[in-house]
Amino acid sequence: MYLDEKNLVLVIAIIAFTFTFLGVFLVAMAYVNVKANARRQLELVRNAFETQERERSRIARDLHDSIGQQISAIRLHLGLLTSIDDKEELHKAIIEKQVMMVKTNEELRIITRNLMPVSINEYGLSAELNQLADSLRKTNDLLLTVVNNDEAKRYRSDFEINLYRILQEMINNTVKYAYASDINIELNHSNDCFLVNYADNGSGFEPEKVKHGLGLRNIEARTKFYQGEYFLNSSPGSGTKFSLRFKNKEVDLNNEQ
Repeated sequence: MYLDEKNLVLVIAIIAFTFTFLGVFLVAMAYVNVKANARRQLELVRNAFETQERERSRIARDLHDSIGQQISAIRLHLGLLTSIDDKEELHKAIIEKQVMMVKTNEELRIITRNLMPVSINEYGLSAELNQLADSLRKTNDLLLTVVNNDEAKRYRSDFEINLYRILQEMINNTVKYAYASDINIELNHSNDCFLVNYADNGSGFEPEKVKHGLGLRNIEARTKFYQGEYFLNSSPGSGTKFSLRFKNKEVDLNNEQ
């Protein structure tokens, strides 16, 4: 009987120790996960700030280098008009300045759209992407095709603008590095999720070698902000494909913030 009692005490002690160890282990794992998630959230916030600063710098540079210089040129040329006596020559000069002003206004419109694509709120993402496609065709000889299986479907305005920024980042990367001639964007809506597929026929790259690049981190950060899933498939000579998946409950208009 005495031995049985000792064995029973030993078993109870082992069980108590096991549960205590498991409890400590689970608490430690939870702490590690919380720390990892906190670091991840901090990284996403840092990426967002870096992206904002980069966009501000780019817009400031565009305004200074393009619009500022063109306005200075127009002002200089307008000052020279007072010295022209011949009416026909004066008329020709005025036409030239009007052309310069139209070009400046067009560039300002493009910069403004990049700053805040307000037409998304009124006309939707597809309409804005089709305008972008028209600009790419004129400026970069690049064919952008947009396919939307439900153009009437709308999401939260902040989400649509951020998705436009994501696609802008992808397109900018294609234009700068991929030497592509075609880009295809598919927007597929279903009852429970929203799928976005992006593909170009460019030179491709090795994702593991550029995964820490600011552009890719920006795409991932914006996607994760809406609890979205992010997939990248690319290899040298095979183009680049992105797939994004968002749950409707995370981006639906009913959840407008």
